[in-house]
Parts: sequence; structure tokens; C-alpha cells
Amino acid sequence: MPMYTYTCSKCKKTFSEFSTVEGRNRPKKCECGGTAKRDLQKEFSEMSQFNATMKENVRYSDALGVNPDQIPEFKRRWPWMDFTPDGRCIIRNREEKKRIMRARGFVELE
Repeated sequence: MPMYTYTCSKCKKTFSEFSTVEGRNRPKKCECGGTAKRDLQKEFSEMSQFNATMKENVRYSDALGVNPDQIPEFKRRWPWMDFTPDGRCIIRNREEKKRIMRARGFVELE
């Protein structure tokens, strides 16, 4: 069941609660006795913060990595590819991962 964010019209308290999809827009009771309506603005701001965090997280791939002695050779052939000092491949996003896999000769399954 999804979780939705609600804000009370009486005390302005914000809280999250599980609800069915059908009941997500129905007013909820707050602890103070007031009614709380779904707060879409708060939900979207939380979602954008989560997405920004996911975009900033760099990932490292051992499978696409190389022996540390081979890094200069790979940098000459593919200058846009980055590696950690221990040879792990640095992947910043999904598009970059696909680009690296194509360059290295891996085939995408459809």
C-alpha cells in the first residue's frame, strides 16, 4: 500500500499515512482532531529530493573494471571512461553505463 503525505488544516502538522489508491484523496483525521488533506506539494518536493540524491550517487563496477596496470591503455582508447585507482569503472548514470558497455563490446538483450 502506498504512503501519502497529509497536512492538517487546524494545527498545520504534516504526517504520512498508508492509504489505498482509491482513498488517497479522502481527508484524514489528525491527532488534534482537525482534518488533514493530501499535500501534493510536500510529496513532490520529497520526490525531487530523492531523485536528486539518486542522480548524485556515483556507482562503481568491478565487472566493467580493468587491471590497474591497464588504466593508461584504456584511457588512450576511451578518454571519457573513468576508473578508480584500483581499476573499478566509475558509472555516473544509466546512459553512461550503456555507452561503456557498447564500447567494451557487450551486447544489450532486447
